[in-house]
Amino acid sequence: MTSSITTMMASCLAVFAPEAIGSRTFRDVADRCQTILTSLGEFSESVFGNEPWRRIVYLGSGGLQGAARESALKVLELTAGKLAAFYDSPTGFRHGPKSLVDNETLVVVFVSSHPYTRQYDLDLLAELRPR
Repeated sequence: MTSSITTMMASCLAVFAPEAIGSRTFRDVADRCQTILTSLGEFSESVFGNEPWRRIVYLGSGGLQGAARESALKVLELTAGKLAAFYDSPTGFRHGPKSLVDNETLVVVFVSSHPYTRQYDLDLLAELRPR
């Protein structure tokens, strides 16, 4: 995975900032990507650790709905379907599928940077928090 993300980052540099490429560029990109992947692994372990998740739902509006979809597909792929994964928009989820949420469901919301949409996303998160 490190080589894949390193290649993507190096390609972006070559296309968008060719003047930034020096003799240590690729080693620096690889080192930074490794740091990011390591911290993501630690984060993932803290989220998924020993919890008995049976379902995971990814929510995103606008362009973030694509990220939600890809996330759900990746979970299905990596768990061979053992963890049920779904995606939706926060609006769509709030008006129906939200009823499937229980203590075995992890909900991940990709919060929008658009002020109005962001407020809606945060309101939904507040509704979903355990009381």
